[in-house]
Amino acid sequence: AYASFTDTFIDNMSNLGFPNFYLSLQRPFINQYIHHQVGRENKDIIPSEQIKNLDGRPALILHATEDDQVPFKSFERLKKTTAPNLHFHAFERSSHFILEGEQFLNPTQDEPYYQLILTFLNTYF
Repeated sequence: AYASFTDTFIDNMSNLGFPNFYLSLQRPFINQYIHHQVGRENKDIIPSEQIKNLDGRPALILHATEDDQVPFKSFERLKKTTAPNLHFHAFERSSHFILEGEQFLNPTQDEPYYQLILTFLNTYF
């Protein structure tokens, strides 16, 4: 899960060692790129804002602490969202995907993941 594409892009550039002053200069260009790629009518679709449209419906948001594609900062931004019934869980893992290999095809093999999902589903559905 990412809070916004722009922030995720900036976070990745920061992780690569780009200086902060350069990153602040890039933000408007990244936003223009997004507008070009997804269209101006979709430019305001930002997950950290859109999640509020759940209107109280439950959501479970998962993230790997060492995600190699979406920095953990993005997950932390989402956790600041004030929408009700949002549940967050971070797995101590280094992959972008919470489940990999055989577990991806058979999630019951990952007991902590499986129990978390079952508990969430049994609680809300």
